[in-house]
Amino acid sequence: MNGSKTAYEELAKVVEGKGEVIELSPEAAAEFRKTAAVSWEQWIEDANSRGYDGKKLMSDFVKFLKEEGVTPPIDM
Repeated sequence: MNGSKTAYEELAKVVEGKGEVIELSPEAAAEFRKTAAVSWEQWIEDANSRGYDGKKLMSDFVKFLKEEGVTPPIDM
């Protein structure tokens, strides 16, 4: 079982009787990622300003998420 499925199941247990966990439609998820991309781009710029290779760090992060079966929050 991959980490995101386990996390989803654990979160569902936590909110049981208090609310619900929903899954976004593909369209809503795409819109959310599009809006969030601005923050991720700012993070890359901030890392660059601190002397790091922000784009490389983000690329490695996205690669790690994909390896774990998690949809990345940014397209790279």
